[in-house]
Amino acid sequence: MNINLMWFRSDLRLTDNEALYTACKNKKDKVLGLFTSLPKQWKKNNMSYKKSQFIYEHIFNLSKEMFKIGIIFYYYEVNSNSVLKKLIVKFCLKHKINSVFYNYQYEHIEKECDVDIKKKLNINNISMNGFHGNLLLSPKKMLTKVNSAYKVFHLFKKKMISKLKVVNFVIFPKPSRRKLNIVYKCRIYSFKFPRENFDKNIFPVGEKNALLKLNKFCLQKIKKYFLYRDYPAFKSNSFLSPYLSIGVLSPKQCFLKSIEKECNFLENKFVLKWINELIWRDFFKHLLNGYPILSKNQSLRKWEGKLVWKNNMYFFKMWKKGKTGYPIVDAGMKQLNELGWINNRLRMVTANFLVKNLLVDWRLGEKYFMSKLIDGDFSSNNGGWQWISSIGCDNAPYVRTFNPISQCQRFDYLCNYIKSFLKELLHIPIRCIHNPGLCKCIQKKFVRYPTFIVMYNIEYKKFLHFIQLAKNMSN
Repeated sequence: MNINLMWFRSDLRLTDNEALYTACKNKKDKVLGLFTSLPKQWKKNNMSYKKSQFIYEHIFNLSKEMFKIGIIFYYYEVNSNSVLKKLIVKFCLKHKINSVFYNYQYEHIEKECDVDIKKKLNINNISMNGFHGNLLLSPKKMLTKVNSAYKVFHLFKKKMISKLKVVNFVIFPKPSRRKLNIVYKCRIYSFKFPRENFDKNIFPVGEKNALLKLNKFCLQKIKKYFLYRDYPAFKSNSFLSPYLSIGVLSPKQCFLKSIEKECNFLENKFVLKWINELIWRDFFKHLLNGYPILSKNQSLRKWEGKLVWKNNMYFFKMWKKGKTGYPIVDAGMKQLNELGWINNRLRMVTANFLVKNLLVDWRLGEKYFMSKLIDGDFSSNNGGWQWISSIGCDNAPYVRTFNPISQCQRFDYLCNYIKSFLKELLHIPIRCIHNPGLCKCIQKKFVRYPTFIVMYNIEYKKFLHFIQLAKNMSN
């Protein structure tokens, strides 16, 4: 009989967890589960308090579900990666572990930590078995002709689609119940890292609820997602990103559920649009795995280091508070601060405004988003901010921008979304909210809403100038 350890990180699920399934494959083997929290590392990574609470509740739920199937679950809190390395080795020696099973993480520090732990375990004749359970396809299956990670999304997507058409995915079942010789219930102590309540009506806790939510979305809302995903008032999004970020759901589960009734997904534009978002998620993780420099506050553009950001801290503060004078930007920031989630369109609009209209370093915005998002995922957040800042992996020959006036007119025409978060504009006519002359209209009605913090079109021209200047300096 072997003793196996399942080391949970960002894979807090029992179903479709190949690492856990493999650890439990031999029914005669004893299996232990372990989760470690790193409050100091979480703080360094700017993890949000809402995500901390989301993790805590899912760890608590996971420990109960593990007990039901006869797997003892352990929880420890450590202060640093150096302490974590010692803890894992000490735990394995104490419990006479033969093999450790885990899912890979792709951030540079986490990857280095795993390599060090594996070396130390191997010295003690303990094997460490990693799996790519949080990706659609492993990095080795998605390399270019020169064996490097793709830098251009449409090329990555083309290869991914070709492979998804022929791959035979297997959903690994939840492990069957094992005999538990001792009565032991893990006590999940309160994190030292701060926690903040989140909306459980939108994000119910537990793997079962996540699967129900996925099923409902694919059966009832995926068409609406295609049509209205950019319109925040319609609430047609899946709201599954928090579950993917901590691994309560796997991307493979999401993909297979979406094509359950439409195997030829390439001919279904509704399904394909959502799959496209899953591919973006994989793309950013593959990038991070292939180019460790992205984990170090840097981009792959050499000239990016020549950019001289204005970094007006008053502007940054007003942006965070949702007081820029641009309703679509302000409503988006208010929702981010309150709910810990905004749709992708609003993420792009608000990020674009900070970088290209306020000329504030994208890294400041990236960190602020992480500090608020319940679905904060480093690779997606980092990749998204670099993309919107026009310094990421994007081969567009132009510098794109999102006009905060036209975005408002196009995606919240009736201003239902804006008025739900900016109560001070509740009785302001729609035409005034959409019109650049909004400031005068507000002044006449004595409404306490800020005037434009900057003229977006003037500042965007400045951004184009200083980005060209940086490129010239690097030549």
